[in-house]
Amino acid sequence: MKKTESKLGKRFLAILLAMLMLLSMMPASALAADLNPDAGIQADEDPQTVDKSELEAAVQEAEALKEEDYTAESWANLQTALNAAREVLEREDAAQSDVDQALQNLNDAVDALVPVNQEEEVDKSELEAAVQEAEALKEEDYTAERWANLQPALNAARQVLEREDAAQADVDQAQQNRN
Repeated sequence: MKKTESKLGKRFLAILLAMLMLLSMMPASALAADLNPDAGIQADEDPQTVDKSELEAAVQEAEALKEEDYTAESWANLQTALNAAREVLEREDAAQSDVDQALQNLNDAVDALVPVNQEEEVDKSELEAAVQEAEALKEEDYTAERWANLQPALNAARQVLEREDAAQADVDQAQQNRN
């Protein structure tokens, strides 16, 4: 049994010596990388820190918005971007580029929200002036046919002016019909 132990001991020592010789030939940086538990990171490098604070703030702002204030399609787009941003926030291995892209997508979705009651500025001033001008006209200054043609356009313009929900297209059409 002693012969077997001594043969095994000699083999172990030979293998150990061979390994030590190989290790002595390797550069120190390779040894440090092999001994580092974060094998992909060189011993002299610092891992990059990822700043998620802006994305966290944007998510909070988006979560404070109310669905009923926006169209269904624009709200759905926001929810998609918001869910993706939440996923990036939860990922511990998220790169800064992932965070930045999620922030950009979320900001774009917020900017693209369409309010449900997006009120259009309707400018009735030109139509009002035209109606006042037409009302100042005197029937005796026109032929019966021309006067008869003016009245329906004038009445239509008055109706558009009275409507609070008139769109700019309605006002423009009434203005055009007057001419």
